[in-house]
Amino acid sequence: MTAAPPRQLPLLTPLRGFAALFVVFFHARLILFPQWKDHIASYTYFLENSYIWVDLFFILSGYVMVHVYRDAFKKEGVTFYNWWRFMHLRFSRVYPLFLVTLLALIGWESYKAVHGITFYAGPLAESWGMIGQQAFEGPFNHASSIFANLLMLQSIDNSPALSWNISSWSLSVEWIIYWFFPLIASCFLKTRGRSWAVPIITLLLIYSLIVQGNTLDYTKGEFALCRGLSGFVLGAWLCHCGAQALFSKLQGGIWIWGIIAGIAVSMHVKPSPLSLMSTYILFAALVGVSAVQRNPKQILTRILDNRVTLFLGDISYSVYLWHAVLILAGVEVIHYVAPEPLAWWYQQTSVTSCVVGLIAFSGVTILVSTLSYRLIERPAQRWLRKRAKPVESNSGNLSSPTL
Repeated sequence: MTAAPPRQLPLLTPLRGFAALFVVFFHARLILFPQWKDHIASYTYFLENSYIWVDLFFILSGYVMVHVYRDAFKKEGVTFYNWWRFMHLRFSRVYPLFLVTLLALIGWESYKAVHGITFYAGPLAESWGMIGQQAFEGPFNHASSIFANLLMLQSIDNSPALSWNISSWSLSVEWIIYWFFPLIASCFLKTRGRSWAVPIITLLLIYSLIVQGNTLDYTKGEFALCRGLSGFVLGAWLCHCGAQALFSKLQGGIWIWGIIAGIAVSMHVKPSPLSLMSTYILFAALVGVSAVQRNPKQILTRILDNRVTLFLGDISYSVYLWHAVLILAGVEVIHYVAPEPLAWWYQQTSVTSCVVGLIAFSGVTILVSTLSYRLIERPAQRWLRKRAKPVESNSGNLSSPTL
């Protein structure tokens, strides 16, 4: 007899925090730290490959959604009312903060329009010919994509590139997946979700995306949807499958750290179909093993699961959204009010300057995200969820602010 998985998933929260930070560094290297980009890549491709941490988010989301909502759908059935309640709860989780960051970017763009400020994103973007556009005409901030962003459909609109909050493409993909989640949950409940065909098919889909261009960095259109849906379904399967019997045997931090070491190695090397698929599979294993740990107080586990890492996980959504605002609007603000210090910064090449800059930007991002979490994200979520009738779930009340 296999013991039931733990009702709470504490180790998954820190994973969100670490993944968010790596995505921050991935984006920052292009605009805030371009002078070190190639130098770092000559030693390790870890940062160049760090876009793939978004796929950990997709896998985590699928796992958590099934863990939380499975019992509610099983008990009450997949009805229109339950679907609408589910969408309301997810809306309260993802939309308020997304809207605030979008409005912040639109507000800055409006200021640029009034004062004649053009698009700027650092010397790397300049070398690519991506600066100098008028307000609302830049590569990421075109007026034509505002409406799609307001509907969270920017991942499938007609614009050719990322738009406005560049991190939010994954929210758009996940929002579209949410519309069909009750159907996904229903399929798992009817089939018990134990078929190994599910991971085989999802991994084959991911592999087919990778071999298209030796990358998984698809953020637009059907490839982005396929990328997100594959990770989500794989995560859902991990939560609702017989593989938990295997994962449950892998108790102790040594297994988690072993998987993390494997991820570090696969992301360190130059990207290839083998290294990218290895990273993806290890992400799935990391989620599966972390979710079933029954003794999180072990020393090796406590390194990952403590007050600091849990808090970082709690604010990870704010980190994920605000860092793009700080990078895109922040560099333009500095370029406008203090162009000479910014030019001096881009001339710095020492390791010390790089480390200090990363620490400073991380600190600012965490500070802004903490304030956002306490003053915007949580209050808005609570306010909206008071208008939704609570549903019983595997972890209690679906109105939990972390879900």
